[in-house]
Amino acid sequence: MVAMKKATIGTLGNAECLVDRISDMGARIHFATPCEPPLEFYIKIEGDDAPRYCAVVRRGRGQIEVYFV
Repeated sequence: MVAMKKATIGTLGNAECLVDRISDMGARIHFATPCEPPLEFYIKIEGDDAPRYCAVVRRGRGQIEVYFV
């Protein structure tokens, strides 16, 4: 089982989400409620010191995949 971390996206009014498949290159983000994040945004992942700037590479139902810029 993949561990999920809590995160917030500031450009969506500090929308809460869950993140998994985190690597140096990117991650997968899951949303509990439907939302349409912008193509690029900052995400603050639980346990990280600073927010990460990321870009959407794939959108799916209730989730997106991003790479870190």
